[in-house]
Amino acid sequence: MNRAVPTSLVILLVFIAAGIVIISQNLSGGIIPNEIAGGVRVGCADNDGGSDLYTKGTCSDRFGTFTDYCAAGTLIEYNCGINNKCTASYQSCPQGNVCSDGTCVQANNNPPTVSITISPTKPTISSQITFTAIASDDVELRQIDIYVDNADTPYTCSASGTYDTCLYTGGPYSIGLHSFNAIATDTSYQTSDTGTMYFNVSAS
Repeated sequence: MNRAVPTSLVILLVFIAAGIVIISQNLSGGIIPNEIAGGVRVGCADNDGGSDLYTKGTCSDRFGTFTDYCAAGTLIEYNCGINNKCTASYQSCPQGNVCSDGTCVQANNNPPTVSITISPTKPTISSQITFTAIASDDVELRQIDIYVDNADTPYTCSASGTYDTCLYTGGPYSIGLHSFNAIATDTSYQTSDTGTMYFNVSAS
């Protein structure tokens, strides 16, 4: 004779099975269900699946959202830990790689190249001058700085990829000779400088 299994026992078994799944995912540092209950996040989710050094990920829990980042050359990696909370770990990138924008990337062994031009090439005292710096790198650019008249603070453009451009418009400038240059930096913090160049501002 078949005997029916009590409904209460079935429900209990379902809850136990669900708890085992959540605990196993928690311990593995993977994705934990990220439910919202009453407007409050009660789970944890890591969109790069745990400690993936080559993917910039975000981890979300009931306290907020945390994004992987670099600090002093070290990767700060967030993933789901115990109690459904995002935890940070300090990771050194493998040999031949460096930390850049929250992920490990191939180390850059060659400095970038950079050039700079101005327009107009023969400015007057009423001219606005556009400085155009063009940089390239074999792996990844980080930023381009443009200096005018040896300024302590340059005009800075964030750069990315292997080729990028930085535009800066300044002036008018006083009559006479003025200096300018550009510096490109790659993700390995190697730099390249155009060297000092000059333009002359005339009265008309």
